[in-house]
Amino acid sequence: MTELILLPKLIKLGCDLLEKMYDGDRGVFSSSSRLYEGRLVNDFSTGSSIRYSIIVLAGLQQVEKSTGVDVRFDAKVERFLSKNWRAIGDVGDRGLLLAVLSRAGHGHVDHLLDDLEALSKDGARLRQLDVQQLSWVLLGLVSVAELGSDRATRAARRVFAVYQNYFLNHDTLLPYHVLTRWRSRFVSFGAICYFLHSWHEYARVTGDESAANVFREAARRVILGQGPRGEWAWFYDAETGTIADWYQVYSVHQASMAPLWLLPAHDAGVPGAERAIIDGFRWLAGVNELDIPMISTQPFYCYRSLRRREFSDKAIRAFRALIAVARHRDAPFARPTRVEVNRECRSYELGWLLFVWAGRSDFPTITELSILEQERSNNDG
Repeated sequence: MTELILLPKLIKLGCDLLEKMYDGDRGVFSSSSRLYEGRLVNDFSTGSSIRYSIIVLAGLQQVEKSTGVDVRFDAKVERFLSKNWRAIGDVGDRGLLLAVLSRAGHGHVDHLLDDLEALSKDGARLRQLDVQQLSWVLLGLVSVAELGSDRATRAARRVFAVYQNYFLNHDTLLPYHVLTRWRSRFVSFGAICYFLHSWHEYARVTGDESAANVFREAARRVILGQGPRGEWAWFYDAETGTIADWYQVYSVHQASMAPLWLLPAHDAGVPGAERAIIDGFRWLAGVNELDIPMISTQPFYCYRSLRRREFSDKAIRAFRALIAVARHRDAPFARPTRVEVNRECRSYELGWLLFVWAGRSDFPTITELSILEQERSNNDG
C-alpha cells in the first residue's frame, strides 16, 4: 500500500472511520454518528445522507488520485448512483456530483451537464438559489470546463455573472445567503468557504483575473476575523462584515472547510493564510475555550463542535444575530461554563478532510496526530 502523503495517520484513520459509517446496501454514508461505550452507532434516517455521501465520494476520489491508495472509489460511486440517482434533486448536490463525476470521466456527466447548462440560462431561477447551491453549481460547471468543454465554460460564465452581480456584497466582499430580504445578510461560515472555493476554482480555470483579485482580497479579510484561539465563527453579517454569532464552532471548519480556500490563498501568497491553517488545527488539538481535544484517538473519532449549552433554536439565534448587528460590532463569546462539546460526528466532515489534505505535504507542523497532541501538552505546560 502506498503511504499517504500529508497527515498520513489522520487521513488513514479518517478512511477507516468512514468505512464504519458506510451502508453498502443503500450505497450511502451516515447522516449522523455517535459513540456509545466505544461503539459507533450510525443514523441513516435523514435525506442528508445523499449530500454527505457526495462529499465523502469527493474525498475518497482525492485519496485515490493523489496517493494511489485503493479506497474502492469506483465501486462506491456505482453503488451510490444505482441506489440514489433519482433521489438527487437538489441542484447544488447535482453540481457537486458533476464535479466528482467529471474528474472520474463518468457517463452520467452529460446528463448532469445538460441540466445545469439549462439552469445557467435561467437567471430568475439562479437568483432563487442560496449561495451554497450557487457555489456548487459553479464548481460542477468549472470542473467540466477544465476538461475543455466550451459549453460548460459558457454556462459557468453565465452562473458567475449572476453570482457577481447579485450575491456578492462589493463593499464587504462577503456573499449574501439568499436574495430574500429576511435572511439575505446573514451568511454562515460554511457558505463563505464554498463561495471562496468556487471563485478560486473559477478564476483558476477561466483565467478571470477580476475573480482572482476578489478571492485574494476576500480571503485576506476573512482571515482577519479568525478568533483569538484559531476558531472560525459560525454566522456573519454580509452587510457589515462583522460576526453575528460565534456558535456553533465546528471542527470541520477548522480542519477542512477553511483550508478549502486557505490552502490556495497560502499558495497565492495571501498574508496570514499559513498561520490561520495552523491555528485552526491547534484549536482541534485542545487550544480552545474548553481546553478539550476535538479528536479522540481511542477509538478514533472527531467531535462535531463546541456549542452553547442553552436551548437555541433558529429564532433565538436570529435574535442574537440582530442584537450583534444593532451594536455594530462582533458578537461576544459565551462564558466557558455555558459551552459544551457536541459529540456527534457527520460523515461529510471526514469527506472534506480527505478532499482537502490528501496530497499536501507542505505543513509539517500538522502532519501527525502525535504532534497535535504535543502542541496541546506544550500549551498546558
